[in-house]
Amino acid sequence: MSKTDLIKSIIQKRISPFTLNEILKECPGVSRDMVRYIVRKLRDEKIIRKIGKGRGIKWVKNEK
Repeated sequence: MSKTDLIKSIIQKRISPFTLNEILKECPGVSRDMVRYIVRKLRDEKIIRKIGKGRGIKWVKNEK
């Protein structure tokens, strides 16, 4: 499984809001920049959205 697929699958399994740090803890060996890139990509595709601002940002999946 590629790093991109790993990050996407972890996010898809999430039910409650999550932070980048929570995703990083579940993806040992994946850089913070890679997680940020995938999160931005999913945001642009309207799969997830952010809640809050600054350091307290949490992400949630959009309703289908």
